[in-house]
Amino acid sequence: ANTNRAGYRPTFRLDHLEYDLMIAHYTGLFGAGNVLALPLELLAADPAAYVARINRFLGLDWAPEMSRQAVNARRSDRVMQLERRFNMILPPPAIRPKTYAETPLLYRIRNRVLRLLDRADRGRAGSSTDAMSRLIDDHLGDYFYASNQRSADRTGLDLKALGYKL
Repeated sequence: ANTNRAGYRPTFRLDHLEYDLMIAHYTGLFGAGNVLALPLELLAADPAAYVARINRFLGLDWAPEMSRQAVNARRSDRVMQLERRFNMILPPPAIRPKTYAETPLLYRIRNRVLRLLDRADRGRAGSSTDAMSRLIDDHLGDYFYASNQRSADRTGLDLKALGYKL
């Protein structure tokens, strides 16, 4: 809509997500040896490898304790929709209590119900996230393939193994 208008520049364009352009810009400014680009997918897939790459880049020998347990993981789509409705009826306390025991009982019950429903939803096939992913894939097609390949070449990472389409 009006994209051909003189002086028009949309606030968000797909080329903002062509990370190879940013990597090239920073390596041009600071030199390839002074830029480290790592995808968050690597952190999720292999936190130790992620930290090891940072260590090598910085010349450090740091080995933090890492847990594979998700903390504050996003809820399933169905449970998030339910939580939005709950928030209209029983919103979170305006001032966060110092301890969970001080949190109002109805709010704690609400949270417990959401956690139980979310646990039941894990692994459930056919979520709306799957439908949204298909819709996005259909819309984008192979738009990012070339950029992803250039990013893989610049970083030396196997981005295809991390779910990128090349």
